Amino acid sequence: AVFLGTHLFGATGSWQQSLAQRLCLVHDDVMSFLCQHATDVVARVALKPESKTVANLWHEESLPTESVLVSLAVATPNGKTGKKADELLQSLSALIDRPLRLGGKATVGRGRCQVTMAGGPR
Repeated sequence: AVFLGTHLFGATGSWQQSLAQRLCLVHDDVMSFLCQHATDVVARVALKPESKTVANLWHEESLPTESVLVSLAVATPNGKTGKKADELLQSLSALIDRPLRLGGKATVGRGRCQVTMAGGPR
Protein backbone atom coordinates (compact mmCIF):
# COMPACT_ATOMS: atom_id res chain seq x y z
CA ALA A 1 0.00 0.00 0.00
CA VAL A 2 2.85 2.39 0.78
CA PHE A 3 4.58 1.64 -2.54
CA LEU A 4 1.37 2.04 -4.55
CA GLY A 5 0.32 5.15 -2.66
CA THR A 6 3.65 6.84 -3.28
CA HIS A 7 3.64 6.02 -7.00
CA LEU A 8 -0.03 6.77 -7.58
CA PHE A 9 -0.55 9.89 -5.50
CA GLY A 10 2.93 11.39 -5.00
CA ALA A 11 2.95 13.84 -2.10
CA THR A 12 -0.81 13.75 -1.50
CA GLY A 13 -0.76 12.22 1.98
CA SER A 14 -4.52 11.96 2.49
CA TRP A 15 -4.94 9.79 -0.63
CA GLN A 16 -2.00 7.63 0.41
CA GLN A 17 -3.54 7.14 3.84
CA SER A 18 -6.95 6.32 2.36
CA LEU A 19 -5.40 3.71 0.05
CA ALA A 20 -3.46 2.12 2.93
CA GLN A 21 -6.63 1.84 5.02
CA ARG A 22 -8.85 0.46 2.24
CA LEU A 23 -6.60 -1.61 -0.05
CA CYS A 24 -7.67 -5.22 -0.38
CA LEU A 25 -5.99 -7.90 -2.48
CA VAL A 26 -8.22 -10.78 -3.49
CA HIS A 27 -7.87 -14.08 -5.31
CA ASP A 28 -8.80 -14.20 -9.02
CA ASP A 29 -11.94 -16.21 -8.20
CA VAL A 30 -13.15 -13.55 -5.78
CA MET A 31 -12.42 -10.81 -8.32
CA SER A 32 -14.36 -12.69 -11.02
CA PHE A 33 -17.33 -12.94 -8.67
CA LEU A 34 -17.13 -9.24 -7.80
CA CYS A 35 -16.91 -8.26 -11.49
CA GLN A 36 -20.01 -10.29 -12.29
CA HIS A 37 -22.12 -9.42 -9.26
CA ALA A 38 -20.83 -6.19 -7.69
CA THR A 39 -20.27 -3.88 -10.66
CA ASP A 40 -22.76 -1.04 -11.04
CA VAL A 41 -25.00 -1.91 -14.01
CA VAL A 42 -27.74 0.53 -15.01
CA ALA A 43 -30.46 -0.40 -17.50
CA ARG A 44 -31.24 2.52 -19.83
CA VAL A 45 -34.22 2.92 -22.12
CA ALA A 46 -34.73 5.23 -25.09
CA LEU A 47 -38.39 5.90 -25.93
CA LYS A 48 -39.96 6.67 -29.29
CA PRO A 49 -41.26 10.24 -28.90
CA GLU A 50 -44.54 9.67 -30.72
CA SER A 51 -45.66 6.45 -29.01
CA LYS A 52 -43.60 6.41 -25.79
CA THR A 53 -42.71 2.79 -26.47
CA VAL A 54 -39.22 1.33 -26.21
CA ALA A 55 -36.96 2.28 -29.12
CA ASN A 56 -33.78 0.94 -27.59
CA LEU A 57 -32.70 -0.83 -24.39
CA TRP A 58 -29.08 -0.99 -23.24
CA HIS A 59 -27.03 -1.51 -20.10
CA GLU A 60 -24.20 0.70 -18.84
CA GLU A 61 -21.52 -0.63 -16.51
CA SER A 62 -19.40 1.66 -14.36
CA LEU A 63 -16.42 1.13 -12.11
CA PRO A 64 -16.59 2.48 -8.56
CA THR A 65 -15.37 6.08 -8.35
CA GLU A 66 -12.08 5.37 -6.59
CA SER A 67 -11.05 2.35 -8.68
CA VAL A 68 -7.33 1.97 -9.35
CA LEU A 69 -6.44 0.26 -12.61
CA VAL A 70 -2.85 -0.66 -13.44
CA SER A 71 -1.42 -1.35 -16.88
CA LEU A 72 1.80 -1.24 -18.83
CA ALA A 73 2.51 1.47 -21.39
CA VAL A 74 4.69 0.02 -24.13
CA ALA A 75 5.95 2.15 -27.01
CA THR A 76 7.48 0.89 -30.22
CA PRO A 77 8.94 3.04 -33.00
CA ASN A 78 6.25 4.33 -35.32
CA GLY A 79 7.11 3.84 -38.99
CA LYS A 80 4.56 6.39 -40.22
CA THR A 81 5.72 9.33 -38.10
CA GLY A 82 9.32 8.30 -37.59
CA LYS A 83 9.04 8.84 -33.82
CA LYS A 84 11.17 6.73 -31.54
CA ALA A 85 9.80 4.88 -28.50
CA ASP A 86 11.07 7.43 -25.98
CA GLU A 87 9.48 10.27 -28.00
CA LEU A 88 6.14 8.44 -27.95
CA LEU A 89 6.33 7.98 -24.17
CA GLN A 90 7.19 11.68 -23.76
CA SER A 91 4.10 12.55 -25.85
CA LEU A 92 2.01 10.33 -23.60
CA SER A 93 3.41 12.04 -20.52
CA ALA A 94 2.36 15.41 -21.95
CA LEU A 95 -1.19 14.14 -22.51
CA ILE A 96 -1.64 13.00 -18.91
CA ASP A 97 -0.62 16.23 -17.17
CA ARG A 98 -4.28 16.84 -16.31
CA PRO A 99 -7.30 14.59 -15.71
CA LEU A 100 -8.65 12.80 -18.79
CA ARG A 101 -12.06 11.62 -19.86
CA LEU A 102 -12.24 8.17 -21.40
CA GLY A 103 -15.36 6.86 -23.10
CA GLY A 104 -18.72 8.50 -23.52
CA LYS A 105 -21.28 10.12 -21.23
CA ALA A 106 -19.27 13.31 -20.62
CA THR A 107 -22.48 15.24 -19.91
CA VAL A 108 -23.18 13.11 -16.84
CA GLY A 109 -19.60 13.16 -15.56
CA ARG A 110 -18.59 9.65 -16.52
CA GLY A 111 -15.13 8.55 -17.57
CA ARG A 112 -13.05 11.16 -15.71
CA CYS A 113 -9.74 9.70 -14.61
CA GLN A 114 -6.24 10.61 -13.59
CA VAL A 115 -3.43 8.78 -15.37
CA THR A 116 -0.03 8.45 -13.70
CA MET A 117 3.15 7.07 -15.22
CA ALA A 118 5.79 5.51 -13.02
CA GLY A 119 9.30 5.07 -14.41
CA GLY A 120 10.49 5.45 -17.98
CA PRO A 121 11.17 8.72 -19.76
CA ARG A 122 9.10 11.76 -18.80
